[in-house]
Amino acid sequence: TMNIIIPASKRPLIETLSQHIDTHYADCVVTVLINKTDRSITFICGQSPLCAEYSFILDEHSTDLKDKQFSIDGSFAKQITHYFSDKQDIKLELDVTPSGATFVELVDTTALSKDQFQTAALRRCQCGDPCDEHLMYITDNQQRQTTTASKSAIERLVYEANERIPFEFLEFNKEEQYLRIQRQGEIEDKLLPHDLKLPVSLVLTPQVTEQMKKLCRLTSGNEIEIAQQGEVVTFKTPECAMSCSLTGVE
Repeated sequence: TMNIIIPASKRPLIETLSQHIDTHYADCVVTVLINKTDRSITFICGQSPLCAEYSFILDEHSTDLKDKQFSIDGSFAKQITHYFSDKQDIKLELDVTPSGATFVELVDTTALSKDQFQTAALRRCQCGDPCDEHLMYITDNQQRQTTTASKSAIERLVYEANERIPFEFLEFNKEEQYLRIQRQGEIEDKLLPHDLKLPVSLVLTPQVTEQMKKLCRLTSGNEIEIAQQGEVVTFKTPECAMSCSLTGVE
């Protein structure tokens, strides 16, 4: 049995992962990779090309780690944080039965806090094959040509974008140092403040702006990598990568 412990301090990142899992899809799965050498666990979710990957360095008390790739049901993955209180490490067991089936198991201790006569419930989920789209996403991310921006530059872009709500699209143009705003189908161009040094030309929707804000809050690093390809923009930090849609941008 593999004992996988994700430190409680990583809870905000796991909650962001949960929000990313869209269980409206019939066969929504989350692919999980365990890396013995790095002592890490990575979760990949989403539908190609709009996927996201989140990596966690495991607590040192994790035992019997082996390299493994599998998928778990999206609804199960989305619920994981609900089974642990805020201060608790998230503990998962990976169990292989004699028949060769693999299960992820966890002990739901939250029932105890509500009712002392309850026994802790065991939650388990049978693992399937990893999703090919998800594995491809990881490979793509390693090969993506990105531009590196400081976290503070991204925070400033988020600030500038939030100052202009409501909008459908914002285009920050690095070469011309202007900002193009689309509201209710109307286009307006403005010069950017002189002190705003754009790391890269970038198109934003309100949803993408919100994701950038989250990333800035969650990352342990000082830099965020950006790649815009067609109608998809990808952000990368040491802990995660996420691809967001710019569909509908003129």
